[in-house]
Amino acid sequence: MNAVGASVDALLNLYLIHRATQLPFSFGVAILVMNTADVFGSVAGNLLHTGYFQRWTFRGVMLTTVVAFEGLFINLLFWQNYWVVVTIMMIGGFCMGQANPKLMASLLKVADQSIVGSLGGIINSLATISIPIGSVGLVLLDNIVSPEAAYLTAMGLLLACGGCLFIRR
Repeated sequence: MNAVGASVDALLNLYLIHRATQLPFSFGVAILVMNTADVFGSVAGNLLHTGYFQRWTFRGVMLTTVVAFEGLFINLLFWQNYWVVVTIMMIGGFCMGQANPKLMASLLKVADQSIVGSLGGIINSLATISIPIGSVGLVLLDNIVSPEAAYLTAMGLLLACGGCLFIRR
């Protein structure tokens, strides 16, 4: 998930460059609006852990994120609607703001106190390692093969992530 998430900004910047004449704003303003929606969603996701969102499971958050980003890439493949991109970036930011605290809370519930720090470090290391793999790999695919190849590969990775959420111990 982090590999795809790391590449989304770069892939969307390339998308905006290719569609610069069709955007509702200038290129710079379009990026600002898109990134502001992402940050707003992320901040809201980090702050809203009460009521319904308190009962929302980690699996539910991650499935929502997978579905949202699958929708993003479907939009990029077929409709290329800028406002759909902005909306999904806000939803994705919100979900990621919800996911990280839920992951750490789950880890604290099931892991022995003596290894919580190590497990947290391993999770952060894996997330960090996946970032250059996803961003470089998918952006190279976009530039060398085609944007469609990058979108389809990202969708495949997201489907694999979604499938992993249903693996039982």
